[in-house]
Amino acid sequence: MGDSTDALRDEYWTLNRRLGQANQEIDDARRTLSRARDDIRAAADRAIAAIETVIDRGTGPGPGELIVPLLLLAGAAFVLIVGSLVLVRVWSDVGKQTPTVKPYEPKRDGGTTDGLEDVFGEAGFVDKEGGADQSVVKIEKIIGADGTVSWRIVLPSTQDWQALAPFMSDEDLSLFSAMQDSGAVNDVDSNMALVLFPSLRTQYERAVLEAMDQAGVRGGPDGDPVMLVGFSQGGILAGHLAANRSDRYNFDAIVVCGAPIDNMPIPDSTRVISVQHEGDPVPTLDFFTAPRQRDNWQTITDTAPGDPTDVSQIHNAAQYSITLEEHLQDLGDVHDLDRFFDTEDSYTQTEYYAWHE
Repeated sequence: MGDSTDALRDEYWTLNRRLGQANQEIDDARRTLSRARDDIRAAADRAIAAIETVIDRGTGPGPGELIVPLLLLAGAAFVLIVGSLVLVRVWSDVGKQTPTVKPYEPKRDGGTTDGLEDVFGEAGFVDKEGGADQSVVKIEKIIGADGTVSWRIVLPSTQDWQALAPFMSDEDLSLFSAMQDSGAVNDVDSNMALVLFPSLRTQYERAVLEAMDQAGVRGGPDGDPVMLVGFSQGGILAGHLAANRSDRYNFDAIVVCGAPIDNMPIPDSTRVISVQHEGDPVPTLDFFTAPRQRDNWQTITDTAPGDPTDVSQIHNAAQYSITLEEHLQDLGDVHDLDRFFDTEDSYTQTEYYAWHE
């Protein structure tokens, strides 16, 4: 009886602590978004003040004198409108509670992953498995012959595009079954939050960390080594976690494609492999930061193997998989990543987790 009481008490305090952390994160999100809103309003106030300064001279402004202030006002109004829409969309994500994360049984055959060259195929698989209805992640536990444990976690890309629905024509809307908010949290809202407000914790991030906790990943900066894999938004989250949450888990490596991560403060302790296609607009969303090349960071840049004029072929996980395989030799020694894949001397356990809004 004593043991069960102790277990219940421990579980109570754990849940109570998580609730406190969630409330604190919501308060932090409110403060961050409030500061952003104040900055936008301040820009509009400065533009109005510039016009008033010209008018207050007494003789009346000439047409030429008002051009710059009016342009400033128009720009401030545009920023105010767009910024307000962005803040509303971001808050619609970060202001919600963490989704309920549950183990998931895939409906398709995920195939085998023999090594680094296959990881973007995994990314494409979790995208298809989750679609717009739910978010699905793959978590593989690799147990070495010496008993050491490593993990490979595959993150999905943007599948729910409903936030863009107001900007599309009726014809375009009919082409996107994902336009209705059908549940996946790897959506446009979380994309904006990850890129523009990295200090905020999106539903996507919180759910992934919850899935890792359920899977049994040993946390802390000295915990089990973790490799994160992601295409597009999955790559953004991979970079974000490595840059901002390395105190929670040991993100030893990330392998991403089509993701704007070059501006992220990823620590030197994390090995980074990033693949970018020329003409892919998504990796340039970090304000056209030059691709990184450092001791721990290798970026492969090449033309897409598909139609170079078709963005859907340029920004495509399957095409990125081909590019990675063609450039494996350019990465040099990657044997340090062998522990994240099944070998003759290892044993693997594969789990999938899913959640929705």
